[in-house]
Amino acid sequence: MVNDTDRNDFYYPGLAGRALESCDLRGKFVLDIGSGSGILSMMAARLGARRVVAVDENADLVRLARHNVSANGLADVVEVRHGLSTELELDEKADVLVTETMGTWMTCEGMVQWCEDARKRLLKEGAQVVPQRGVQYAVLVESEELAGLTSCWKPYRGIDLSAVMELQDTSSCLWTKRVGVKPSSLVYQELCEPFPLLEVDFGSTPFSAMPRTAENRPRMRAGRVHAVLDFWICEDAQGRQLSTDPRARRCESWAYARDVAWGNGFQLVAAEPDADVDSGAEDPRWRRIPGRDALPGSGGAGASSGGEDVLEFFEFLCPCLNG
Repeated sequence: MVNDTDRNDFYYPGLAGRALESCDLRGKFVLDIGSGSGILSMMAARLGARRVVAVDENADLVRLARHNVSANGLADVVEVRHGLSTELELDEKADVLVTETMGTWMTCEGMVQWCEDARKRLLKEGAQVVPQRGVQYAVLVESEELAGLTSCWKPYRGIDLSAVMELQDTSSCLWTKRVGVKPSSLVYQELCEPFPLLEVDFGSTPFSAMPRTAENRPRMRAGRVHAVLDFWICEDAQGRQLSTDPRARRCESWAYARDVAWGNGFQLVAAEPDADVDSGAEDPRWRRIPGRDALPGSGGAGASSGGEDVLEFFEFLCPCLNG
């Protein structure tokens, strides 16, 4: 986070915007969950917070945060505690919650649970939460570059290695930062408009309301789907955005830091080489569900509208919603 200047700028103007408009931090008590280096706590202190309690479960980060707080002369305002926020006890309730516990998937570090517990035990009624809301998106992409990294259908100098394709993982959501892919420089084409999988208001959404699956019927453009790529967008109360959309960080100086810190998830789509998808044969890339694989009024499976291919049914499992 320290070197992701765009991410830092989202929080600092975001908090300042609240201070100037609906959430003046002067004299307020701020809670920082997942405080890491302590940077968000120090931002709040500099914007006039009366008291800031920062909590993180990593003992080494707590030690470093305490050093940072002291080095910046803010030890009289910022208190850094070691542990989980769900185990935290406070002698007063906080006016504002600030957190940066989004993961590669927006929800996979437990942000919804942390916020829900804090609302019940640690925050005043109507307390502000930064960020306020977020949406998890997915998009179907064609990428020969990605296919070249994750498949081996083509022989090498006449040597057939296609049996290795048995090992290709098409059932898991893979993290780009773990497999060495830089999404911000990956060459790919979106074959549909990004579609939302879930929406969260961090100030009100309970974990019990989180969907277990999401169904979408995206209108497809011509091409071969190699993967499902995901990203999220979070906003503050004024609509400022923080996003992991790779397109939003192309050629930006902070792009590499976000590729390494958050990255993106992607799920490979299985496909036999040279699959004949135009002859009416079953397309091996998609799992068809009888009785549910046609759009209403589409004329049945394989129909198209407006000259564009239509994926009649696409079901995307949400494997990381449990945090």
